[in-house]
Amino acid sequence: MLQRHLLSLGHRQAHSRRSRRAHIWDKPFLCLCIDLVGELPVTSRGNKWVMTIQCPMTRYVRFVALPDKKADTVVKALHTMWIA
Repeated sequence: MLQRHLLSLGHRQAHSRRSRRAHIWDKPFLCLCIDLVGELPVTSRGNKWVMTIQCPMTRYVRFVALPDKKADTVVKALHTMWIA
């Protein structure tokens, strides 16, 4: 009896964890997933990092080469490549 109760409790907890992760966006590009990949070998243009930007609703992905991972560099690249 106790084991059944614990299994059902675990099932409810797992279900509630999943439901917290589920997101529904009603418009594309309302949410963006951004990540930095690197430090990679230096390119001929002096870039060592790659910023990945993805819209989880449309799964559209864009890659941006960056020379460093400073906040101002990332924000400028995000604004130039995505917003502007």
